[in-house]
Amino acid sequence: MLVWPLLLLAGCQPQADQSLVLRDAVMRPVGAEGESSMGKPVKLPHGWNDSGLSGHYRYELAFESPASGFSADWGLYLPRAGNRFQVSLNGNELAPAFGQADDLGVDYAQKPHYLEMPRRLLRDGVNNLDITVHGEKARYAGLSYAVVGPASSVRSVFGWRETMQTRGSFSVVVTSLLFALAAIPLAWRLRDRATLLFLLACLFCALRTTYAVVDRPPLPYAWWALVIDSAYSGYILCLCAFCAELAQLRPQPIRALMLALVVLSLVAVPWYAFGHEIKARQFWLQGMVAFSVLLFALVLRQWLVFRTREAAVLAMAGGGAVAMALHDHYQVFYAHEGYAAFALARYSLLLFLAAMGWLVLERLSSKEAALAEARGRMLAELAGHRKRLDESFDAKQAQAALTVQERERERILGDIHDGMGLQLQALLAQVEAGDVPRHDLALEVRTAIEQMRMLVSNAEQFDGDLLMLFGQIRHQLERRLKHCGIRLVWRCNVDPAVQSLSGAHCIALQRLVFELTTNVMRHANARTMTIHVEADPAKPDTLMLRLEDDGVGFDPSLASHGSGLRSIAHRVAELGGEGEFEPKRERGMRFQLRLPLSPRPLEAPVKVA
Repeated sequence: MLVWPLLLLAGCQPQADQSLVLRDAVMRPVGAEGESSMGKPVKLPHGWNDSGLSGHYRYELAFESPASGFSADWGLYLPRAGNRFQVSLNGNELAPAFGQADDLGVDYAQKPHYLEMPRRLLRDGVNNLDITVHGEKARYAGLSYAVVGPASSVRSVFGWRETMQTRGSFSVVVTSLLFALAAIPLAWRLRDRATLLFLLACLFCALRTTYAVVDRPPLPYAWWALVIDSAYSGYILCLCAFCAELAQLRPQPIRALMLALVVLSLVAVPWYAFGHEIKARQFWLQGMVAFSVLLFALVLRQWLVFRTREAAVLAMAGGGAVAMALHDHYQVFYAHEGYAAFALARYSLLLFLAAMGWLVLERLSSKEAALAEARGRMLAELAGHRKRLDESFDAKQAQAALTVQERERERILGDIHDGMGLQLQALLAQVEAGDVPRHDLALEVRTAIEQMRMLVSNAEQFDGDLLMLFGQIRHQLERRLKHCGIRLVWRCNVDPAVQSLSGAHCIALQRLVFELTTNVMRHANARTMTIHVEADPAKPDTLMLRLEDDGVGFDPSLASHGSGLRSIAHRVAELGGEGEFEPKRERGMRFQLRLPLSPRPLEAPVKVA
């Protein structure tokens, strides 16, 4: 723990070799015109708070030269002097005065001081050292003991004290402000009340510790004392709430303790600051020590009962802070050397900074572990969902394949029924009626065979290439129409680079053309059938297909309820196009189809590999 090295350093000040510690002095009041009256002997250090002194006093000290004389410059080290003071050696001022006698805006009593004693001002035998102190009641004025000796030796002692007191206080102020700045985004990110309380504690500590590093406060000393002591109360209260939050102490006793401290501070702090009553501050500091001890006891009990890491860390930091507070209180109010000592309580924040740093790292690591665990659970759930989705997709694919097969089976059955079925029934009726010319019988059988071939050809797949599609259609139609004595006239003018259809639409279009051809073979008694395919001149993204014959023709309005025309209308709607029959002026029928080259998706069956 940091407290034990600090306490050890506080009690183990290095000793200057060949130096003298001056503790006996004669104290004389100094009048308005600088005249000194009768003096009285005093023992140093000598604080004015206990006796309620105020004004201007001269301390006369004496030391003898070493037997070997002065071989080098000497130095003077004063652990504490003030509120303002000036020093003279053998009637010669050693340095400019540390503050004017009537300047109440400065206070040099919070820092150690070192002055050079030139060899030319020293004399063999007795040397007289006069220190005139100007101070106010209840402002911690007075004079500590004085250390004189060789400059290098005395300077080392002064350096130790300056490091522990002044530089250490400055480090506490800077560290507190840095931690407060670092805690701002942390408190915002974590939304943590404990972090916010610690941030406020750092700010209060920085403000309170500035008394040890500034010689001229920004406010009159009464108001400055009010601000400094109020900041001390705020620091203790925020640390209390911080410890209670992290250690999960019962709120009722903590609130009672905090309320008592607030009431005590509201009474004692202004009383001391404006009433200049040192007893009020002593009583207030005793209450602060008692409050700290009780809080430490509660945190320690929490650790003994629940054995939490937060309570253990806070108990160690609180124990160190209580030890420092007890040390300071004893030194200031009860020890004879108290006026020459310096307070360690300013360093108590370092203990809580270490505790807070550990707890923040612990919380962040715990949150990272929780996030990692949550991330693992999410990944596991995602993998489970993905597996179920894959299984569902495979099932739907299998179902889709079965549906496609079922639709293809239904198509084949419908085509057999509407095409070959009717043809075979007609053939059977002719055979049963007897007296069927052989030529007609052969024609009916050949037509049925060609319809069966077209039915099988409907199962062929295409990749959307229109030239391949119409080439296949032409190849199959020419042979079959030729067998039926029908000549095919084919005109195709399409650009495959920009004009194409999906595979499903190619199959649907082929079925439509085959069914139209079957109707011509069965009913038209035609000699020529013409198919003309081209892009619509008005709409390049639309394909036009015209199928004409020179047969007997029919009236579309009278035949609209037939199964053949309904099947053709269904296939046109399936393609998303527009089709119509119209009689030719001279002889036969014409069917015209307009088909968009990027039609809506088909619901027609598509083979699944």
